[in-house]
Amino acid sequence: GAEHVRMNSSMNPQRRRRTLNPDLESLWCDLLRWLRKAAPLGILFSGGGDSVLLAQAAAEALDCHDYILFFIDSELDPPASRRRATAEAARLGVPLQIIPGIETDHPAVSANLPDRCYHCRKLRHGQVRQHPALPSRWPLADGTHLDDLGERRPGLQASREDQILHPLADTGWTKSAIRQALEALGLEAASVAPSPCLATRIPYGQPVRREDLRRIAQAEALLQGFGFSCNRVRLYTPQAAVLEVSPQDLPQAFALRETLLEGIRPLGFASLALDLEGYFPGKMDRTLSPEPDLFPVVHFREGTPFE
Repeated sequence: GAEHVRMNSSMNPQRRRRTLNPDLESLWCDLLRWLRKAAPLGILFSGGGDSVLLAQAAAEALDCHDYILFFIDSELDPPASRRRATAEAARLGVPLQIIPGIETDHPAVSANLPDRCYHCRKLRHGQVRQHPALPSRWPLADGTHLDDLGERRPGLQASREDQILHPLADTGWTKSAIRQALEALGLEAASVAPSPCLATRIPYGQPVRREDLRRIAQAEALLQGFGFSCNRVRLYTPQAAVLEVSPQDLPQAFALRETLLEGIRPLGFASLALDLEGYFPGKMDRTLSPEPDLFPVVHFREGTPFE
């Protein structure tokens, strides 16, 4: 069954404490208007920056009875995701419905084919739609933004089929604007490095196993503890872990070679390697096709937080 985290009904949602610049203020006002027009609605809440900004806007725009936050507690997500989601809901003073994830039990997800995200999203949408706390006619919204629409995301097809609304994308929010707004509003989510589904660390076609997800999560938490705020641990085979850190952190990672070996090898890896290229978004998509343009010379964009 689902777990319902209740908040003190006397708490008021926190309002904005800082002033947004004119461009962000315009986006913010558009988002508030969008939410008021679409309400009441359910919000698919991950505790990440995108959904935190959306929930913050909902807390300002709507009555507390006009929206509900839903969190899928999944083995596919790092354990810290639940802690962040619960803490953010408590900060806003709104209820959070926590639903146990079922994705790893589904063959279409555990097989880890290129359409894995599609099947995962379909399962999550179905779980929330069937939840007793969601009135039958309420729409669902998520934190998809404009930049997401330009990337390879099979889950977006599931969103279209299931009529999931994208308020941030509809009102012109980009990844950069979201981070700027989180910083301006003084929200802790601004400093949290993005951490997508743990299955993205496993090559397509290699099955997703609970034990591997657990080892990946533990290894990445160790790297985080060593000061590598943006990192990935890829399992190109179940026995070999390949560590990725930001390119500028590669010298530090090599300097900590013995410490990393002592911390991560005992998790059950026969081999531990350091990726000389460093962290790069979408790296696993390279395994989908031998086309040369998937193996470009890496030019890191200026001004982005982790590249």
